[in-house]
Amino acid sequence: RLRKERAMTYTVTLKTIPERCAASVRMTVPSYEIHMDCRVKPNKDAEWHEKAHGLAEGLASILKDKTAEQYYKLMSDGRKAGSDDAKKAREYIIGQLEAAGVTPFFAEGWELEFSRYGQTYCDGVGVIEGSDLVLKDEYIVLGAHYDHLGVKNGKVYNGADDNASGSASLIEVARTLAADRECLGRSVIIAAFDAEELGLYGSSHLASRLDSLGVNVKLMMSIDMVGWLKTSQALELEGTATIKDGRRILEDEASKVSLTIKPQKYERSIFTATDTEGFAKRGVPTLAVSTGLKSPYHKPEDDAAIYFSSGTTGFPKAIVLQHKALLHSCRVE
Repeated sequence: RLRKERAMTYTVTLKTIPERCAASVRMTVPSYEIHMDCRVKPNKDAEWHEKAHGLAEGLASILKDKTAEQYYKLMSDGRKAGSDDAKKAREYIIGQLEAAGVTPFFAEGWELEFSRYGQTYCDGVGVIEGSDLVLKDEYIVLGAHYDHLGVKNGKVYNGADDNASGSASLIEVARTLAADRECLGRSVIIAAFDAEELGLYGSSHLASRLDSLGVNVKLMMSIDMVGWLKTSQALELEGTATIKDGRRILEDEASKVSLTIKPQKYERSIFTATDTEGFAKRGVPTLAVSTGLKSPYHKPEDDAAIYFSSGTTGFPKAIVLQHKALLHSCRVE
């Protein structure tokens, strides 16, 4: 038993099995329970338990109080695209990714600036390098936009669900992937997009830049509005038909964490288009992850207080599914 604080408990059991090491992790909170096994390749005997313990702690960290802390730090006066408040959110995300061991993707650093109609915006782009000598030159892109609507008519639009939830998830998935980097075959680009609310500008710019550089992108996954899993009762996954055996893979992984999903073959609505669009137009398989329009969409009431007072969140399960799906994508031929 690692610790017990407030309503959360974390229990980790380690056991040595011939030819491998296994970490069994059980995480319990009032409204849901997650249980999953992480298996790692054997190293030297003295390193087995240390590695398993590290993986267990990495997964348990998903449900720590820092998730709430991230929500509040990411909601900086609405994060209007291109604003100083958006810059604060971006710098926070980059700082968290750096601390997790993610490195800048571009030689010039983390920030990828671009302009639209005379205004400058900025993405934050990092990478977790794969361990396979061949596959590491192929990339999975995991992205979430961090901008929202700013202040309108004196009211702050904090965008807790849209998309502080996705940005917090981006940080946590990146953290667990970085801890599992030796299990990654392909490399994973971690992208925090600006100016999504204005027309998907940030993701479109990154897709164009990667294409111009000849970067071999095999899959793009977008995390947008994932904070209302408890209310929606299912995680929506749009684009499963663009991935070979996509529905089967995701249903298998979801069943392992007792998560209900709503797989859809393609993204169909122009009104809910998300950051996958720029990649899909270039023939890249895409997967849009969301809990749907259950929150106060584009309203001042979309604030973190309603989540942590009423317990309407539940996206840690979604984080675990994304983590496992990405590990699969990074290994499969």
